[in-house]
Amino acid sequence: DYRRYPESDSCIVVLANSDSAPASMVANVLEGILLPPQVPGEDLDKETEAKIVGEYKDARERMLIVFAGEGEMPTRYMIYWEPTNPSAPLSRGTVRLGEDGEIILYQPGSPDVVDIAYSKDKSKVDAIQLLDGELKFERFDIKAWSRNQRKRN
Repeated sequence: DYRRYPESDSCIVVLANSDSAPASMVANVLEGILLPPQVPGEDLDKETEAKIVGEYKDARERMLIVFAGEGEMPTRYMIYWEPTNPSAPLSRGTVRLGEDGEIILYQPGSPDVVDIAYSKDKSKVDAIQLLDGELKFERFDIKAWSRNQRKRN
């Protein structure tokens, strides 16, 4: 996991010798220490967070991954715009609750209010759609997707 922060002249690099190593989780913790988020809104409560945490994919294979908060770090997200290209640009930010209780994917300078589709039993989020655009991400099994990608290569 490689992350650059030009605005603070810093970066985080997490290397692992196994695909199953939690490199993104380690990078998230380091990011929370290096750049504590200062964003409007409230942290998600643990029940809402548990429903939304997971991996999502859109029709063009772009991925949205929502990570649980740890310690003082709130719920975070990353969007991989070209998931098969590890050097592709990505977006990252914080998942917050707005004043009206709406869920917001907040990247400094560009908050995106999202529409949430829950499973029938309301135990988890099945889809996330950004309201100001055409992006709709459906929940998927990233482990199975990763195995298929390795088989193709």
